[in-house]
Amino acid sequence: MVEGAPSLIVTEGKVSMPFIQKTFATNVFSDPQSHSAEIAGLKQASKDFIARLPASERTYGPLINVVADKNVTYKNLYDAVKVVRESGFETLMFVTSEK
Repeated sequence: MVEGAPSLIVTEGKVSMPFIQKTFATNVFSDPQSHSAEIAGLKQASKDFIARLPASERTYGPLINVVADKNVTYKNLYDAVKVVRESGFETLMFVTSEK
């Protein structure tokens, strides 16, 4: 992972965003219309986080590390990443592990 960059951690059943100290069930992302208040709060917290980043970290678009468990479905990963992109993160770094 890039040190200092925030992380989006997707595992079976949940999505963690430690940089805003929130964890959500994956269904929040797969059905955002039914969870509009949670999505709106997540997006605002992410935008506030991005706004506090030094200008040098926003030059090429805010970066977020995406870490996913190997058992996560592509749809769950895509749904979570889509919301994060809509929140203002422009650069994503997908992190893999041999484990």
